[in-house]
Amino acid sequence: MSRSIALTIGWCACTFLTSIPQFRATLAAPLVVTDTEATGEVAYVMAGGSSAYKEQLSAGADLWHMGRVQKVILTENDQPGSYNFMYHRNWTVTEWGIDLLQWLGVPARNIEIIKLDDEGKFGSLREARNVAKHIAGRVHGLVVVTSAAHTRRSLLAFKRTLPNTISVVSYAASSFADSAERYRPLWLEYLKLGVYELFA
Repeated sequence: MSRSIALTIGWCACTFLTSIPQFRATLAAPLVVTDTEATGEVAYVMAGGSSAYKEQLSAGADLWHMGRVQKVILTENDQPGSYNFMYHRNWTVTEWGIDLLQWLGVPARNIEIIKLDDEGKFGSLREARNVAKHIAGRVHGLVVVTSAAHTRRSLLAFKRTLPNTISVVSYAASSFADSAERYRPLWLEYLKLGVYELFA
């Protein structure tokens, strides 16, 4: 068998196999670290793409309604989001996030917004360092809410950043099969995880 035929077969196998949901779920399994009974004083909702962020906000609201956390924390994001016809302007991502949490029943007093004032190259690690600054000395239990395939990397970032006095667990906003990010490239998440293991 020639090299080009072998490469073509390999490419086809990878392309078609990874399009099968059950196969993708098996490939993603090592990336998923979630505590289905997660509890803590606060839930931090990781920043993410539009669909994933809504999914994560919903999971954060669920944790509050179940009495597992007392507060939901978001990082301020002043980037313009969708147009709000009632207010006749584009709302920021933060404004839409707060609005969705309140629509889901979380009172304004139980939502906290923190500024992203930490510099860094790694997005999740930057968020972790920023959250650590704002909760140090006043929080002892943190639940990190993110998409299923991102749970291991986010947990790694927070565990390496937070002091030992703060217990941290990750909570997947949904199963991988139901995740808004289920068709994102898994190899990229594995690559990022490897980089975090080495350099974070």
